[in-house]
Amino acid sequence: MGNYNAKKYDKLYNNREGEVNLLLKYLKGKTVLDIGSGTGIISEALNKKGFECVNIEPQEEMAEEAEKRGIGTMVIPAEHIGNFPKKFDNAIMVFDVFNFLKDPKEVLKRIAKNLKGVLVFRYWNYDIRRSGWDFNWKLKRISRKRWEGDKTIIDFWFPFWHERHEMKVYPHRRIKRWLHKNGFKIKEKIKSKFTTIIVAEICE
Repeated sequence: MGNYNAKKYDKLYNNREGEVNLLLKYLKGKTVLDIGSGTGIISEALNKKGFECVNIEPQEEMAEEAEKRGIGTMVIPAEHIGNFPKKFDNAIMVFDVFNFLKDPKEVLKRIAKNLKGVLVFRYWNYDIRRSGWDFNWKLKRISRKRWEGDKTIIDFWFPFWHERHEMKVYPHRRIKRWLHKNGFKIKEKIKSKFTTIIVAEICE
């Protein structure tokens, strides 16, 4: 997982309008399970649009920052999600949450048990292993990576601190198999240069 600097997270990733607008295109009903909710910036935006969000975040520092904006968060890993009293209309994993999961198969299984509608998530494409993925993003970070099979360890250097993240990438056919095994049907697949967005629906 990553060791994000929670206090500076929103300053670095403050423009989430595109992600919110995309979610609004696909979300149905009223309730949202936000997995890997971070500082709650996405849930805050969705709440303003009339949704009711329940937030899951493994990093206590992130949850503390979310609390400052009035977003309550359960501090547990996604793999530990239990059964909620009522099923959610939607579940989301924005940014690169999926690639940070220790056991994505288990998480999809647990989401399926708590969902009656739409799952929207994004993941890094498998072929980035072969690409020159070091880049300068708005002059805010320079990265260095090393690969060990499907796993990568990435170092980001910002002006005043350093972050190290460990994540895994998976081929689309494997993710598709995990989804189908847990009762999901893919409704839309949106692929870009580095990432793919999946919109899936649970088949009850």
